[in-house]
Amino acid sequence: MPIEVRKGRAPATLVRHEFPDRFMQSYANPAFKAEAEALLRPEQISWEAYQDSRKAPEARKTGPRIRRPGP
Repeated sequence: MPIEVRKGRAPATLVRHEFPDRFMQSYANPAFKAEAEALLRPEQISWEAYQDSRKAPEARKTGPRIRRPGP
C-alpha cells in the first residue's frame, strides 16, 4: 500500500472574528439553536486553546511496544 504524501500548504490561521463561524459548524443542527448562548463559553475556551496551539493537551508518549514508522 503506497504512502500518500500531502502537498500544499497548511490552512491559514483563523483570526478572531472568523473563529466563531468555524466553531459553530459542528453545531449546525437546528436542535442546537436553543443552546447558542450556552456555547459561547466553550467557543471562548476553544479560541484560547487555538491561540496557544493546545491541540492535544493530554497527549502522552507511546509505550515501548509501539514502533516508529519508517524503514
